[in-house]
Amino acid sequence: MCERWFCEKHLEPRLAFIKDLEAIDKIPEIRVLYYAEIEGKEGQGHPDFEYSRRKFRQLDIEEKRRNDLIKQALDRMNHYYDDVEEITETDEEGSEESKPVDVELDRKKRVEMLLKEEEEIDKDQQFKTKEMKLNSGMISEGKFHFKKAEGYEETQRKSVKWKRVLITILMLAIVTLALLVFCWNPNLFSTLVPNLSSTSYTREELVNYALTLINLDRSSRGLSNVSLSSIDSGQVHADDMLSHGFFSHWGTDGSKPYMRYTLAGGKGAVAENIAAYLQGSPSNLKTALKDLEFNMMYQDSASNWGHRDNILNPFHNEVSIGISQDNNRLYFVEDFIDDYVHWSTFTVTQNQVTLIGSLSQQVSLSQVSIFYDSLPSNLTAHQLDNSPYDGSYTQGTFVGMALPPNYQSQQGITITAQTWVQSALAFQIEFDLSQVFNAYGNGVYTIYLQTTTQDSLTTYSIWYD
Repeated sequence: MCERWFCEKHLEPRLAFIKDLEAIDKIPEIRVLYYAEIEGKEGQGHPDFEYSRRKFRQLDIEEKRRNDLIKQALDRMNHYYDDVEEITETDEEGSEESKPVDVELDRKKRVEMLLKEEEEIDKDQQFKTKEMKLNSGMISEGKFHFKKAEGYEETQRKSVKWKRVLITILMLAIVTLALLVFCWNPNLFSTLVPNLSSTSYTREELVNYALTLINLDRSSRGLSNVSLSSIDSGQVHADDMLSHGFFSHWGTDGSKPYMRYTLAGGKGAVAENIAAYLQGSPSNLKTALKDLEFNMMYQDSASNWGHRDNILNPFHNEVSIGISQDNNRLYFVEDFIDDYVHWSTFTVTQNQVTLIGSLSQQVSLSQVSIFYDSLPSNLTAHQLDNSPYDGSYTQGTFVGMALPPNYQSQQGITITAQTWVQSALAFQIEFDLSQVFNAYGNGVYTIYLQTTTQDSLTTYSIWYD
């Protein structure tokens, strides 16, 4: 019983409970309990009928049922416990006579009167009811009963004000602490928050799944499968993009795909696809990889279908796959490779290039094309996300060809090979790069050993500085 509530008339505590109000549809009867002692008579008091009636009016039930409930509450609050009660009337001569009165009619009149007065009562602010939860019931402040102790509202306002101030200070302290921790270690939150998708699959499972997607696309066009390359150029680039937060065919060291492939130990020819989710990937990584592969195959018009054509190039026989992700980003790299030579010698000594090996299938060798790039320099993530690094890459600048004796390049420098021999699958080619080094100076020179069908067997980069 709350000591802040008092009866205006008797200065004694009063409570009125409405039991199980939410369950009115399940338990039809509502009991109004009240406590008081007036002039030594127990059980008599002033239960707040206006409050109870208002609660009845709020119930979502039929009007007839509502009126019945109001009638029952009225009866109990006024201590009518019998259907018919003997009421004593006094005649003009002062004599008393007892006669039965139709209580049901009296109830109906009371209900009609109360319902008519409801609109006026609702407009009258002094009859508004405030409620506070107390255990399983409600404390009511109504027309007949209660008022708050002096100073109570002011105390409540001050209490609410201080609670808001304390909550605000606490929230600011938490935000400040979080910012300090983040500045101290930016990677801490990504470490603390588990990446649910990455824990579901190992990298090997994801790479094999991506390889399956690629081969399904190739087989759907009648092409042979590609196998997984031992060269990790794809993974190196995926890790670089995730670590530095960019999306480009160039790396942070300024390298292009064929340069990275050479640095990783590759001696075949490479052509790269990259795809990514940069602002939130699907929760399932396999689903994400499937979506990215689908986009490169069937929604690649913006790239002039270059990614699709790379996937479906019939001459590709290997692929280096790179997959790197965190909680919000996923990078997917496909370095398609043409690896058809079993090398016995592949050397660049000073200016001299020696290529000796055997082919895995019968093709005719026609030329060694030579392209030039300036020496790469480190690039920032901002540079890599903007022109000219945010689009497709080229082979560099064509500078000339190394050709068998008695052949001449129509463009650029012609280098006549010192040795050019092919016998069935075996071959030996030797030539000197001095002419192009002297003409273009320091840079990266990439040699493309090509067949008569213009397929490349190498994209091997040589740094000259």
